Amino acid sequence: MFKQLLLRSLLTLSLAMGCSQITLATEPTTVTLKEAMIKATEVTGGEVIKTETTQFRDRAVYKIRLVKEGRVKDVLIDSQNGKVLKH
Repeated sequence: MFKQLLLRSLLTLSLAMGCSQITLATEPTTVTLKEAMIKATEVTGGEVIKTETTQFRDRAVYKIRLVKEGRVKDVLIDSQNGKVLKH
């Protein structure tokens, strides 16, 4: 009986965790990809070669990859407020 209750609890917890991840991935963006690209270019210079959306510290972010003078840099821009999180 205890084993069955424990398994149900673990299943419920894992489903809840999975749903929270889905919610995070689909949160609405207020900063467009184009705005994020402009911000990343202003911060590091260079030319944008790749963009993607991803998660960073439980936030939806734009990952902008740029190349400048043969060096590749990744810049993370918060999709909610446009702040540079990492460069």
